[in-house]
Amino acid sequence: MHNSCSTRTSSRPLFLTLLTLLAIAPIAWAQEVLTATGRGWLETVTQPDGTLTVLHTSGTHYDMGYQHGYLLRDQVVANMQSGLEFVNTNQHVLHDSSEIPAIVAQLQTQTPQKYLDEIQGIVDGVAAAGGPQLTYQDVLTVQMMADLTQVACTQFAAKGAATVDGHAIHGRNLDWPTVPGFAHDNAILQVAQGTGEQAVCNVAWAGYVGTVSGINGQGVSVGTNNCPSSDANFDGMPLTFLLRNALEVSANLDDYVNAINGNARTCGTNLVVASGREAGGAKVAAIEVTPTRCEVYYDNDPREAHYWDPATMTSHATLDNPNWYTVSEGILDAVVRSNNFTDWAGDPPLQALQAGATILRFLDPNIIISMGFDPNDMADPNWVLANIYPNVIVPLSLGLPPYNILLPEVNDPNWTFHRYDVMQGLITDPNHFGSIDGLMGIAFMTEDDGIDDEPSMHSVVFDSTTLEIWVANARTDWTDPNGTVIDATSEPYLYYNFAAAIPEPASLAVLATGGLIATARRSRMRSRRRLQDEAVQVV
Repeated sequence: MHNSCSTRTSSRPLFLTLLTLLAIAPIAWAQEVLTATGRGWLETVTQPDGTLTVLHTSGTHYDMGYQHGYLLRDQVVANMQSGLEFVNTNQHVLHDSSEIPAIVAQLQTQTPQKYLDEIQGIVDGVAAAGGPQLTYQDVLTVQMMADLTQVACTQFAAKGAATVDGHAIHGRNLDWPTVPGFAHDNAILQVAQGTGEQAVCNVAWAGYVGTVSGINGQGVSVGTNNCPSSDANFDGMPLTFLLRNALEVSANLDDYVNAINGNARTCGTNLVVASGREAGGAKVAAIEVTPTRCEVYYDNDPREAHYWDPATMTSHATLDNPNWYTVSEGILDAVVRSNNFTDWAGDPPLQALQAGATILRFLDPNIIISMGFDPNDMADPNWVLANIYPNVIVPLSLGLPPYNILLPEVNDPNWTFHRYDVMQGLITDPNHFGSIDGLMGIAFMTEDDGIDDEPSMHSVVFDSTTLEIWVANARTDWTDPNGTVIDATSEPYLYYNFAAAIPEPASLAVLATGGLIATARRSRMRSRRRLQDEAVQVV
């Protein structure tokens, strides 16, 4: 199969192609590539405030990788270089970069063969297009970024009475560090139709195979929020492959939960999932997972109620004292997650696993904070078991219980509990609840009292019922010689209709129209009871 690939540009005269495209929509068809089992092509969607590059791939995973590498040669090469630099300089789970090759080799043994084939296809496609010879190992290493680093994110998913027409609306900010020239400068949407699999649209970057934000053709969307966990290890499916695989095999939310729970995992994370095309109506859920645990929280889940008494340092399931701190609460027809687990009653509580890892990071960011930490190994007499959870250790010298490290009042305003609280307030505000749609979702993700304070690589809102997508990507402004990164939430949100790409259009000159395009830079909500109008344009 690997030797049967051929490449070509369109056989139609260029001027006829352009005339056809201009007559139908503002789109430029650049190139296509044929492989043994499928076809890849680029779609450039031009809108008043910017342009989206949409990569369409189909066939086996090797062929999809080959199409990817061939069509986006230069962007892939640039991203692999910047990705390697990022991995080698931003580890949060390693002593130093010398450990990376051994860890990647271990993760490779847990990676489904189809994704290893896709990585090889990218390498071969870049070479066939005349690019430099990438090494398989380098491309593989970049794919493990989410397992090798710890990053922040914020998400919500709403449905039913909370939204317009009961649609499933899912918003997420990918709050990864942004540095000049990083992957966000080669951002793409990838529409992948694997043989025998659900069609998937990933919000991604050239050269990346896995999923951090994505939706499939059945209306199942997902995003991931990292949560350090002391039971994490490198003996599971790498995180972004885990998420993409679940999209490829799921027709509904239950399928997605089963796909996550049924595979070995590497690290702690909060997944927010929306399923907008269920027969009985849209569903939303938050899946809190570590390598050893998987807890599913649906909207208005009473298990999410968690109140903290700072006087006695105890947790409670009911708010019996107004002076207690609300750690988390269930929301009618919605779920919210940032970077904190809400499970506190399990055995052990997921919050205990997270606190154990967080305390270690608080003490020394250079030590292993989430990979294989065992509290029983800490024999130093300066450490004692916390009186909250038996598996959480607190150094006597700090004089702080675990929650004092996690709670917002002792951290900066963009800390995880603050973002959780702000997003919960936005959704439950009477001026918002019942009116949530894609446009209001954008306003939530750009709210300036905590939600958008983290640097974001991309911000996306899915209507998981109609398969509409609004996405903003960070960019580097090279008018500054050193490069200035413009955060995603400060950029315009561009519109894409994923439904129009399923099945693949008979003509390449197709662009869905009639969707909302956010033309205002952002919608500021100075209070939870005031939502400013966003200018929109219908094309």
